[in-house]
Parts: sequence; structure tokens; C-alpha cells
Amino acid sequence: HAAEGSIERALAWVERLGKTAVRTRDKAGFVVNRLQRAWMNAALKLLEEGVGTPATIDAAMRAAGAFPAGPFELMDSRGLIEDYSIGETIYELLGRSERLKPSLLHQKLLARGCKGRRNSRGFYAYGENAPGTVNPLVAELLNGAGGRPLDAAAAARAARAAARAEADAIVEDGVAGPDAVNQAAR
Repeated sequence: HAAEGSIERALAWVERLGKTAVRTRDKAGFVVNRLQRAWMNAALKLLEEGVGTPATIDAAMRAAGAFPAGPFELMDSRGLIEDYSIGETIYELLGRSERLKPSLLHQKLLARGCKGRRNSRGFYAYGENAPGTVNPLVAELLNGAGGRPLDAAAAARAARAAARAEADAIVEDGVAGPDAVNQAAR
């Protein structure tokens, strides 16, 4: 309900900061968080199905998917509590769609006290461990499943397909137009 002049001043301020603003309707997750949630959920689904490990999935997303960081690295960096909260909020406020449902593995890690980089335990184990050391609790919570060979290109395609489907939903929901969604994704 802001006046157009106020919006124009805000857009100019964002531009002076060297950032790009994207106008959206006020809806849970807006654009970027919804797109990000979609590709993170695709990665979590691969892991829960026993395909790859957090390290191989992250590497696939960076190499074959051209993502700047892998989903598990990003969740650990943001913090598992914060990341789960964002995902749960989007899931609840957008009608509990199956595509946005929070991961059971994520819930289990939180229940075991894993908070990501904050306490050196998330999808990865930090501290004294070598960089990229997967938290052994992940395999335990998956009942030993995991590590089936990962096709990096297929994993990247799955993540991109999930993000593309979410982009379509964002446009369909009237949150932002296709050009704005593409700009936000970049």
C-alpha cells in the first residue's frame, strides 16, 4: 500500500547500493527464497533417496549446475534453525504444497542439536575436521543409506527443474512477472 513515490525512492536507494531491486507482491518467500527452497528441496530429496552425499551433491550443483554454492553448504552457513524456519514458513503460508514440504532429515538433524556452522555440526562436521567432512550423523539418520553414485548433470537438472516449476508457480500466483523472476534468479 506504499505510495508510488516512496517505492521509486526505495528503488533508487537499492540501485545506489549497487543492487538490483525486483518488484513483487507481498507473499511468503517472495521470489528468491521460493526459488532457493525449491532447489534445496530437490537436493534434500536426492540425499534422502540415497543418491549422493552432501559433499557430492554440493559439488554437482557448483560444477554442473553453475550454482555459486551447494545447498548443504548454504543451509549450514545460514544455520539449520533459520533455514528450516524459512522453509516451514513458506510451506505453511503457501498452502502446505508437497513441493515445499520441509525435509524430515533436516528436522532430525535439528532434533539432534545440529545447527550448522554455529555449533560445528550440520550436514557437515566442522572444527577439527577437514573441510568437506560430512557429519556422520547424516548417514546414521538415513539408516546407512546414501552414497549411491550421483550423476552430477542429472542432479543439476533436477534442481533446475524444481526451481523452474517454482518460478512458474510464482508467476501463476501473481507474485512477480517472468522478467522479474528471471532477474531475481540471476
